[in-house]
Amino acid sequence: MISTADLYATSRKLFSFTGKIRLCMAVLLTAGCFSTGFSQNTDSLSIDRMLNTVFTADSTIRLFILGEDHTQNNAEHKLKIIRLLYEQYGFRKIAMEYPRSVEPQMNAYISGKTSEPGATLENVNSMNPEDLIVLLKGIRAMNRTFAAADPLQIFCFDVDAEANKYALNGVKRFLENYDQKKVQTLNILASQKVKTNDEASAVFARIISELRTKEDYYTTVFTENDRLLLDDIIEGFELISSNGKISIVNDSLLAARELFLVKMMDRQLQQHPAEKLIVFTGQEHASSLNPDPYGMPFTMTHELKRRYTGITSFYSIYYNRKKSFADHFFAEYIDLLDEGSVRAFVENPGLDYLVLPKDQLTASPELYSRCDGVLIKNCKGQKR
Repeated sequence: MISTADLYATSRKLFSFTGKIRLCMAVLLTAGCFSTGFSQNTDSLSIDRMLNTVFTADSTIRLFILGEDHTQNNAEHKLKIIRLLYEQYGFRKIAMEYPRSVEPQMNAYISGKTSEPGATLENVNSMNPEDLIVLLKGIRAMNRTFAAADPLQIFCFDVDAEANKYALNGVKRFLENYDQKKVQTLNILASQKVKTNDEASAVFARIISELRTKEDYYTTVFTENDRLLLDDIIEGFELISSNGKISIVNDSLLAARELFLVKMMDRQLQQHPAEKLIVFTGQEHASSLNPDPYGMPFTMTHELKRRYTGITSFYSIYYNRKKSFADHFFAEYIDLLDEGSVRAFVENPGLDYLVLPKDQLTASPELYSRCDGVLIKNCKGQKR
């Protein structure tokens, strides 16, 4: 296993090409991943056939990574994929690109312990909270039909978006799950009002000091897993406070955050050897570039030697094909593909998905060199 320092150095080097981040969002199934042999069907059942092809060929895969545009509505196809992976392939945990601190609240809701999904998102930076609530409600409904001893669970693997605005709220969210008298000192510290990263850092230093000087006491308050979760929240704060606000032009933070995301997932797999993860993440994390790969796929495949399969999504919006995709920067690559099949899909409101295998991408060198397949979702009539 390589060291964290080595991973960080690799990640910083590979993330120095900011412009490539935008380009790689076109990747649908990353080159260098396990080839899935996509079905050529144009209906939603093609997802079922695709998964069957993937896991029949390699049943050892423990990571299914679905890249997405967070601003689009994704809950419908996510729920179909979750059910298929649960019922047919033994996946029980959903990894979501939300702060580690939100995990207890999300699990409380989907397990039926709490009744209001909106409270889960308070003080959380979300690009499409309505879609997330639909997703959480759908997972909760599934859990009602699954055995109580074998439910779906959520694993959050991201940092809070801004250190001084969200991080202390993350600690408070974490502490809400415990006897308030036992965590009173930590609650008082986490409730302090801060305006700058320096002020937040001073508060976190006092929280860390409290945990260290009273380690024996807090061992009786927190389980080992919960203490690890709190450590992750603090580590995420330190990452943000050291590198600044999340931004596509902040190369230093992009590198550090990407390493954090990968480390959280790899640690989860190490701690639970039988566990499989359904990973929902942004397109840029699920994509790679050749010959200059970077980020999650590169680190997972080449450094950590993790086998995975993953797709990400194009979104068909309008009937006019030349303006039919949410990100027009990549429409030119799709325009090179088979005119008949793509136009038939875009103009047919009854079809949910179009799935193109690699052998149908030859007309688009950019896609063919970077992808093993393309999945296009029909978003007509949706809010976004």
